[in-house]
Amino acid sequence: MTLTEALSPYDRPFAVPPGIVHVLDLPAPPGINNLWRSNRSRVHKSDSYQRWLMQADAAAVMTGKVRSRKTIPGPFEAHIRIVRSATRADLDAFTKALFDWAQSRGFVANDKHCVRYTVEWHQGKLMPNTCRMVLTSLGE
Repeated sequence: MTLTEALSPYDRPFAVPPGIVHVLDLPAPPGINNLWRSNRSRVHKSDSYQRWLMQADAAAVMTGKVRSRKTIPGPFEAHIRIVRSATRADLDAFTKALFDWAQSRGFVANDKHCVRYTVEWHQGKLMPNTCRMVLTSLGE
């Protein structure tokens, strides 16, 4: 068995298992406590959040994911792996930014349609960036 055959479908760099609609390699997002700031009673995106949005967009464009994007219109599941060395925050703090980004960029119609998701730390040996999000359509 070769190394590529031994890897799970989520670790293979170019293999896409059946039913997977989007495999997105992104920079690690900021934690939920770093997304928004308030200034004179006005809430706005933080500088780190705006920077991450631009980096995530660039990563999606570079890999061609934006051009081949098909919006998942209904129920979906997500599997998220984040490289532990990228951050010290709690694991659950990253999902808000990732789901909001996926919705705003048209990968999913609405993040409220997420039926289930898993989030886990990853060693990062096989991932080109620091976060991989796999979105799977579950049909209508």
